[in-house]
Amino acid sequence: MKCKVSGKDTNNELYVVEENDPVDVGPPLHIHPFQDEVFFITKGNYLVKIGDEVFNLKKGDTAFAPRNIPHCFLTIGEGPHQMILTYQPAGKMEEFFTTEKIQHTRKEKLLSSNLKNMTWRLSDLNSLNEI
Repeated sequence: MKCKVSGKDTNNELYVVEENDPVDVGPPLHIHPFQDEVFFITKGNYLVKIGDEVFNLKKGDTAFAPRNIPHCFLTIGEGPHQMILTYQPAGKMEEFFTTEKIQHTRKEKLLSSNLKNMTWRLSDLNSLNEI
């Protein structure tokens, strides 16, 4: 992950980070109780689940995950996969992503994840909503 706009530079109002992801990985369903999150896809394809909706996003697409709404994503198809994530306010997201222990744990989880432990599967493609 590469910081593009630090919370330190925005009075903790905004944090923007570039994320590069391997194929067929993503975080489990989760929420941010204090931050909204914006996904902007710059390379590859992602399935993004926000609440009960699943979006098939490609380069140039954007999705918004409001705070307290469960969300997750999964890279699909061949890479590379890259997106810009924006958190508002920045809160402790920057600290979370830059902590060495968290980075290591997160990479292990990403590399070991597979479709079996996701809350949704690629077979759900038939019911996708496109942005």
